[in-house]
Amino acid sequence: MLAADILFDVDPDNWTKTTARLAMPFLLRCAIDGRTVTYSELDETLHEAHGRARMPVLPIYGRPAGRIGDVCAALERELGERIPPLNAILVNKSGVPGRGADYYLRRAAGRSKGGSGVAGRRSLALATIDAVHAFEGWRRVAGSLGLHVPPSIMRHDEPLAVPSGTGRMPGGAESAAHRALKERVRSMPSFFADYGRFPKGRSEAQLPSGDRVDVLFKSRSGFHLAVEVKTADAPDHEHAKGVFQAVKYRATLRALLLVRGRLPQAEAVLVLGRRPSGNVKAIAIRLGVRIFVVA
Repeated sequence: MLAADILFDVDPDNWTKTTARLAMPFLLRCAIDGRTVTYSELDETLHEAHGRARMPVLPIYGRPAGRIGDVCAALERELGERIPPLNAILVNKSGVPGRGADYYLRRAAGRSKGGSGVAGRRSLALATIDAVHAFEGWRRVAGSLGLHVPPSIMRHDEPLAVPSGTGRMPGGAESAAHRALKERVRSMPSFFADYGRFPKGRSEAQLPSGDRVDVLFKSRSGFHLAVEVKTADAPDHEHAKGVFQAVKYRATLRALLLVRGRLPQAEAVLVLGRRPSGNVKAIAIRLGVRIFVVA
């Protein structure tokens, strides 16, 4: 079935089909703007723009989202190019799509199975969302389907100050305090049980980008967790740098797993020897980097 036939096979009495057709232009706009959409936001948008009745059970939007995923899959076959599942950016309160999107997440990664476990599924979902935002052909998709992309309503966040000196290369040898904290982290994989069950980690693990991760954990299921370590006496700009390093390690590990033909199940976190400043914490929240404090 052609993508346009799937999208425009509209029965006025079929809520799922009609909602998919009305929702897709809005999701295309959000993909271009690089943001996700919650069920409640989609519900509000369809009510205001098209007079649709508000839905008392919001996860029902997973049904038209799946239809939009089918449109993307059909269009991929027609155009002969990889098109990520647009429905991946429709998320619940946890920031990832519902379970109904699992087929589309695995398909985007070229796998029929996998992504099990809370951490593994979340990592796969976030990697797919990244792919949707990175895809530059959404306007071409809209044109192929005869859809008009609405104007942006992007709300820009307040800018955060990056501490002066962030990114500066450190001088001198590794401190004894850093070595001690790194070894402590390496030896306590249970501290990161939210991400899976790990054996002890490996220090100074080499990545194909040329970086060395302070500690790298690998689970038997193939989940990779990179840990950047910063001591209590490190200044704020070093802590901020650690956040950006975690972002880089996360992207590199996911890319490496994709190259190896595996699901991009990887995450990176920052371990600090003291509580982060409010500014560093705000930067980490905005970039999706979790901070652990080991006193």
